[in-house]
Amino acid sequence: MKNNLLTLLKYKLINDFKLNKTSKNHDAKSSGDTMKKRLRLYVLVGAIIVFYVWIYFQQFYTQFKPLGLEQYILPIFMVIVSLIVFIYSIRLTENVLFKSKDYEMLSALPIQPKTILSSKLIYILGINYFLSFLIMLPASIMFVAQEGINVTYVILTFILTFFIPVIPIVLGALIAMAIGYIATKFRYTNLVTTAIMIIFLLSFIFVPSMMPDDVMSTVTNEQMDSYIKSYYPAYLFKNALQDMNILSSTIYIVGNILIFIVFVTLIGKLYNYINQKLKEKFKANKFRGKEYKSSSAFSAMLRKELKKVFTTPVYLLNSCFGLFILLGLSIFMFFTNDIGITNMINQLEMLPYRESIIAIILIFTVALSCTTGSSISLEGKKIWIYKTMPVNVNDILISKLSTNLVIGLPVIILSASLLCIKFGFTLGVYLLLLFVPTMFLMASALFGLLMNLKYPVFDFENEVYVVKRSLSSMLSVLVPMIGNIVILTITMLLPINSICAFLDLGLLI
Repeated sequence: MKNNLLTLLKYKLINDFKLNKTSKNHDAKSSGDTMKKRLRLYVLVGAIIVFYVWIYFQQFYTQFKPLGLEQYILPIFMVIVSLIVFIYSIRLTENVLFKSKDYEMLSALPIQPKTILSSKLIYILGINYFLSFLIMLPASIMFVAQEGINVTYVILTFILTFFIPVIPIVLGALIAMAIGYIATKFRYTNLVTTAIMIIFLLSFIFVPSMMPDDVMSTVTNEQMDSYIKSYYPAYLFKNALQDMNILSSTIYIVGNILIFIVFVTLIGKLYNYINQKLKEKFKANKFRGKEYKSSSAFSAMLRKELKKVFTTPVYLLNSCFGLFILLGLSIFMFFTNDIGITNMINQLEMLPYRESIIAIILIFTVALSCTTGSSISLEGKKIWIYKTMPVNVNDILISKLSTNLVIGLPVIILSASLLCIKFGFTLGVYLLLLFVPTMFLMASALFGLLMNLKYPVFDFENEVYVVKRSLSSMLSVLVPMIGNIVILTITMLLPINSICAFLDLGLLI
């Protein structure tokens, strides 16, 4: 089993990172250049994450230190990491564990199902370690620098961080199985899966915002303990670090190992059965014929692109997540008054800046939504169909650009309408809140398409790689986000009315 496990892991890494390219091949050199660019991008993403960890650590420390609650800072970061890993693992485990293209080939080999499952879980753990250590290690180093604790504290944090992703990944896999099984009972399986995922993720984002804003000003150690105990591994994590408690450290480490072993053992025995059940399709009782209508080539391509987005859950969630955040945030703000961001914007000192704050929210969330960053790569081995079609290349590209607009424009219109009604903005501000985000939406779509033309990936094993980890998909989100921060900073510093500055910004874009 050990040799098979190592072999599966080795070939999984080779295939995913294209390590089997020969140096004499032109494609290999191109792949090597792309890998170097991807590594540079990972370094940049890592630097941005560390920067935000520093900002949030300073905020936590400033609030917690006067209350004597500083020992809860790292456990809170641990909970944050667990939530991120949990949310990310739901889609990842579904595609890697249960819907991978290599499942049928591997199941035909003389390898135990639990060995296949173990190799895939370890691979998922490796991916999540990148995020876990990027957050936890800088936070622990900053905590040691502030509190003057010895280096042993950092070493223990390093050891405990190895086990943070285990429970979230297991829970994510169980949720993925439940969602996948429920979806097989409906006609439009992928649509149901996507809808459940969106509701689930938005609940995670907005439900905590319903807590009173002054909850931290009166919290006690006992209350913090009760909050932390709601996720018991975080409570063990806190006890292990606070007093260097060997018992809590042992329970935490052994507990995670046992959960991993039990999950692999139980699911491994049912692995083939689970995969078969999750691949079932809904069957209608009766077939009814329907009339087929002809349409223009552009309309057909646009429908094809929209169908691809809405029937591929990981594609929709990753490329349109900013739009979901914007829509959920707009509805949340429309129906709330005294909690969350609505309360902040309604404060007297914020009234002169409300239009600018709403404009920034619209621009940032829209800029994070780009379907074109992976739309060409997702054609995969079927790209030859587009190449042989008797249509103009510009029509193909415009259909992919239009897909981004067709999805994004209704969200912009609805969100801007709700927010303008809520805060009583004038017609001029309303038109501005429609115009500027639309320009950013178009600019992001154009940039994403350019990046995907420059760095396409057609030999992928599953769509998760293209949508989440390909160079073009990361650049299509990261570069507009950084560009928006720079442009908006310059716009806010201009010595003119902020609304006029945003109008100029929209015209520039």
